[in-house]
Amino acid sequence: MKARMYGTRLRALFLKDVLWLLLLLLGGIDAKAVETEIMQKGVISGTIIDEKGEPVIGASILVKGSTVGATTDIDGKFTLSVPDDESVTLVISSIGYQKAEIRAKAGKSIRFILKEDVEILDEVVVVGYGTQRKKDLTGAVGVVDVKEMKKMNAPNIGQALQGQVAGVSVSTSGEPGSSADVRIRGIGSFSNVGPLYVIDGMIINGSQREFNVNDIESMQVLKDASATALYGARGANGVIIITTKKGKEGPTRIEASANFGVQQIAKRIEMMNSLEFLKINRLAYENADMEWPGEPEQGQILTNTDWQDEFFKLGTTQDYNLTLSGGNMNGNYLVSGNFFKQDGVVEGPWHKRYSLRVNTGYKKGIFTFGENMLVSRTETRPMTGTSFIDLLRMPPVIPVYDDTKAGGYGTGSTQYQTYGTNPIGQQETRDYRQTSNRIIGNVFAELEFFKCLKLKRI
Repeated sequence: MKARMYGTRLRALFLKDVLWLLLLLLGGIDAKAVETEIMQKGVISGTIIDEKGEPVIGASILVKGSTVGATTDIDGKFTLSVPDDESVTLVISSIGYQKAEIRAKAGKSIRFILKEDVEILDEVVVVGYGTQRKKDLTGAVGVVDVKEMKKMNAPNIGQALQGQVAGVSVSTSGEPGSSADVRIRGIGSFSNVGPLYVIDGMIINGSQREFNVNDIESMQVLKDASATALYGARGANGVIIITTKKGKEGPTRIEASANFGVQQIAKRIEMMNSLEFLKINRLAYENADMEWPGEPEQGQILTNTDWQDEFFKLGTTQDYNLTLSGGNMNGNYLVSGNFFKQDGVVEGPWHKRYSLRVNTGYKKGIFTFGENMLVSRTETRPMTGTSFIDLLRMPPVIPVYDDTKAGGYGTGSTQYQTYGTNPIGQQETRDYRQTSNRIIGNVFAELEFFKCLKLKRI
């Protein structure tokens, strides 16, 4: 075997020497260029630079319509394997640059210039009490894509942030009206670990479930110490800065939107039916050498209750918005109303929100006056008890409703014992509601000394 392999290598070396000899005899042909062409067949290589001629590090190069791709190194260079003699479209992208496409063929080397995305880099970001262009930021600041965020039809700010900013984790129970737990870069305290909310310059405390997500114009998340230093210890767990919509110069604009959605439990637990339960229940008593009290009577019709089917239902969400806005060179106004309703995926809980927002501004010379006002009312019916555990404890032989029992709901008995409470009866007999009326607002005055220097008092 070794002799055969050695002979194969000798033949390969011999053929290579013959090829080089032929190339040298054919005058006028660059042997080095031919070698490069042979070596690069099936490979596309190149360099990605910016408009200043500097290499773009970490740019993504992807073959369009496939998963084949590569990234540029510290010199902006890349190498990509593609099928031989086939022209492909390369999609080149990098943060802060415009996405571009270029046609390339195997065995060729390209040099491409990426153009800066001026619109993104010049985007104004609110940081503390001032603003900066996005390309001038030095702290860890996450800018939320508000258009993408509103596609989620989230009931509150916390759930709207879910999956929008790196380093921000959001968890929620899913119960209507419940607040989301927002964690920015993990847990940094043993007490309050939630971020600080700053809405139109006001520091807001509370669950934020009174706030209408549709009123948001921009949202930034300040993550590190340098970005949150302005707020001191209160910003230790991060700061979420929200700017609400304002009226724009022009005629009165009327905007209306209506959203309707459905929700349901994703997965259920497989449970026994009545016959299977009676079989296991009887076996348990026999193994304990006890008399079985659950023997059905002659002609008795067995109840077969699927407690999960009875307790789970299709949840719905409704969100209606109406906005009037306008303005001129001296002032602007915006009035928006919202009604939001969410019915849970189980019997019992629901949440309603009514909100009215009024934002106005008036400018006279170097003086600007205005106010931002939110009036809201929320009504919430939370879930009571431990219904998710109870529906697994209830035997299928017990009906949901039983006129022979006190209250009219099925319960356990000496014949069929249970350690659970009827979850449907528990929700229907306890009408506990939470109501909240809240007014949030401020009045401000601003004095503009120069274009780069303003004094604002809230």
